Amino acid sequence: MAGSRGLTGPKARNVIARPEGPGYPSHKSTKPCKGVTHMSQSLANIVVHLVFSTKGRRPLLRDQERGELHAYITGVLKNLNSPLIEINSVRDHIHILFA
Repeated sequence: MAGSRGLTGPKARNVIARPEGPGYPSHKSTKPCKGVTHMSQSLANIVVHLVFSTKGRRPLLRDQERGELHAYITGVLKNLNSPLIEINSVRDHIHILFA
């Protein structure tokens, strides 16, 4: 809307789009109400479910090694500032849920 009225720079931010024409009151002030602050915001929450499997789905992940594997993957995700939500594995694959 600011461009259609020919305003640029800091004054362009104060233009408020209003309907115009018969039946609509004309407004002289283009400044927002006192104390009103408009802030844009974007939020994202991406959750990844990653599954790794052994080659040929062979049952190679032994119970005593899975704990170390979980700890290693947890450390990698912490270093990447990516919070781990859940990790679990069986003999032939591992599930990792992280954000």
